[in-house]
Amino acid sequence: MEGNVVSPSSRSAHLTGVATPAIPLSGAAAVPATGWLSRVMDRVFVWLAVSPTVLTMLLVFGLPLAFSLYLSLEGWSADESLFGGRFAGAAN
Repeated sequence: MEGNVVSPSSRSAHLTGVATPAIPLSGAAAVPATGWLSRVMDRVFVWLAVSPTVLTMLLVFGLPLAFSLYLSLEGWSADESLFGGRFAGAAN
């Protein structure tokens, strides 16, 4: 063995048939970037990842809700077009 490197024993490599690479014990792990650009990109990524779902939910739930609110404030009869009614407000 060489330095701080652990290699699989010859017996375990022989039994499994798969040789695993040596693992350094120095404790050197991947260190995340700590610059300002990295922090900004992390925040931007969150907004970019969430925005399609938020936009879809607004379209699916928000537009029908807003349209039903509009219709509830209009005076409308069956012989008029969909947007042909007069504003009635709370008197409707």
